[in-house]
Amino acid sequence: MRLIKKWISLILYYWKTHPILAISMIYFTAASVVILANDSKLIVFDVLLIIAMALVLVIAKKKFNNDFLKDWIPLILLLVGYEYMRTIVPNMLDRALYVEVANLERAIFGTLPTIELQKLLYNPNRISWYDFVFTTLYVTHFVAPFVFGLFLWIKKRSAFHKFALALIILSYSAFITYYFLPSSPPWLTSQFGYIPKIVKVQNEVYTEVMAFFNIAVKGVNDSLSFYNYVGGNPVAAIPSLHASYPLLIFLFVLKFFKKYIWIPLIYMITVWFSIVYIGEHYIVDVLAGIMFTIASFLTANYLLRNRRLERINTRE
Repeated sequence: MRLIKKWISLILYYWKTHPILAISMIYFTAASVVILANDSKLIVFDVLLIIAMALVLVIAKKKFNNDFLKDWIPLILLLVGYEYMRTIVPNMLDRALYVEVANLERAIFGTLPTIELQKLLYNPNRISWYDFVFTTLYVTHFVAPFVFGLFLWIKKRSAFHKFALALIILSYSAFITYYFLPSSPPWLTSQFGYIPKIVKVQNEVYTEVMAFFNIAVKGVNDSLSFYNYVGGNPVAAIPSLHASYPLLIFLFVLKFFKKYIWIPLIYMITVWFSIVYIGEHYIVDVLAGIMFTIASFLTANYLLRNRRLERINTRE
């Protein structure tokens, strides 16, 4: 109850100083109440992330709040806005690339690696421990950039600004590509019968987890996630942002924290393997994600370096 009162007082405070932020907080509160009242559901990463951000605003000191808001609100709104923008794109299933991407994968590797990996590792009779691990790594896609961004914000603020800009450039350039070049992931291409059967492993894992916790399963998307309520774009495979975000984190650690480079390296390679094995991406999606990430990283550094030089010249 004390947190609720503090949350309300915070909304009233920002209504006077930052009305747009106050409106966003009111919207988030109303949406949360509606979703929670709708049914009992499993809470997942994106909701936990927003709740964590809200708690930071409630608990933290005022000075910390002001710095935090100034640096984070634009990033959060732009990236959450990107996720919501995907839902207003017209249905692109009819013009998506299905056979073309699968044929390109075969031309490069002589086979479809996802099928070969699932033949080797997937057991249709039971979910293996590594299926849980790989699915968990897959769903860290949304939260990992924010966790790393918070680390940068605390440890090296200048690096955070570069990271935030690179992340925004990467996400929106990918969104534009999804619109003009929609591409089907392996599991969906298989579902339409264009390639042999590929299991959507994460669905099997979700079902197993919900059954373990005795949660009624109405469908694999029956979880408390804003993403599920706004929908998503099933043909947004090229480039793979699941491959891009870990690489972007790796590049920034390589540049600013080389001592810890082994952590993002292991995470990145494992995520890349995971998204191919569980049927969410082709290897060509990963390769496209790598190219987009490097381009975004270089562009962000170039723009901020030029901006810094302009400021120096203006002062002189």
